[in-house]
Amino acid sequence: MQISRGTAVFTIVGAIVLSSTISATAASLITGAQIKDKSITAADIANNTLTGAQVKNGSLTAADFAAGTLFKGDTGSTGAQGATGSTGPAGADGSVGPQGPGVMCFNSSKGLSSSTQFEVHPA
Repeated sequence: MQISRGTAVFTIVGAIVLSSTISATAASLITGAQIKDKSITAADIANNTLTGAQVKNGSLTAADFAAGTLFKGDTGSTGAQGATGSTGPAGADGSVGPQGPGVMCFNSSKGLSSSTQFEVHPA
């Protein structure tokens, strides 16, 4: 049995009309009120089907965008000085350093000349 060319074209056109009618009917049968919150995932949405008009303002965060797709804005001005914090705990005592060279004493009652001698006393 052979199918005429006209019958084949009619069958194809009919199938296209029928499939588009079924899709349109299914789309009109399911509403947003019937979909549970947070039940649709990225896998449920075909690429390039959502536009900016369909995304609620303020609902996206930087984590929702791929790295490098957001631009960094200008640095803001410096904020006000914060309140002074409480005093922290005392630190541990440091180790004792080496003995110094001593202390030079000058007896001012003898005056200062080229022959003046200084006494060195341990500290």
